[in-house]
Amino acid sequence: MADFYEYEGRRGLTGFHLRDGLHFQRGEDGSVTIVKSNGQAFDPEILWELAVPAEEWASVVASMSVRGETGETWEMALNFHRYGAPVTTGAA
Repeated sequence: MADFYEYEGRRGLTGFHLRDGLHFQRGEDGSVTIVKSNGQAFDPEILWELAVPAEEWASVVASMSVRGETGETWEMALNFHRYGAPVTTGAA
């Protein structure tokens, strides 16, 4: 479910706003909720939202990396997402 903040009686979406009403919100369990709104800064209409478990989010991040998704890159992405662990690898 999308998270909102209140400001002077109006609601806005929390999280990272990429552009065009597309927001990314991190859950307490590490899941990422992707929210598409109509783009209004306040009192936006939610068009759709998708909750992505942490393990699947790590798969997306690893798949988009230059090395692609392997067991190693998935684990690195998951650890970075969960713990902020630095990504240390000898290969690019």
